[in-house]
Amino acid sequence: MMELAYRPLLGDFLAAAWRRKRVWWLVFLGAAQWAYVAQEVWSLRTGHRGDPVPWIALRSVIGTLLLAAPLVTAWFDWRRADRDGTVRVTVAETGVTVAAGERVRTFSWATRPRCRETRRVFLLTGGKPPSPPLTILPKRALATPSDTARLRALLERHAGLG
Repeated sequence: MMELAYRPLLGDFLAAAWRRKRVWWLVFLGAAQWAYVAQEVWSLRTGHRGDPVPWIALRSVIGTLLLAAPLVTAWFDWRRADRDGTVRVTVAETGVTVAAGERVRTFSWATRPRCRETRRVFLLTGGKPPSPPLTILPKRALATPSDTARLRALLERHAGLG
């Protein structure tokens, strides 16, 4: 059994946002919108008739929103988690218990079938409603590198880390 206590940081949520598979589609679509805008601005500068300027401006706004969506989502998730204060997580052979503020949630390993590891955090994903789809376990909450290795081994056994 491992116990973690930490205060949520924006960096934890940013790391989680960039590890989600869907975020790359948003970045790709946002970059495509900006490539279209650049091409249209270039054609207007060279004297070719392209799309109307309001349409180009709208595409640039859409591109910006698509590129900013992961950052904005991470910021709002962090603000919501930060209001609850210190988060206490217990990782055991039976599952994960997360206590934040006055709420306590317990998840079995069957409801968190996947795990990913980043430089900063372990991400437990795959929840079924009404449970949240993501549980973040920051490595900074572990006291020693041996604790990190123990948690990694526990997650490899139960959540498919690897």
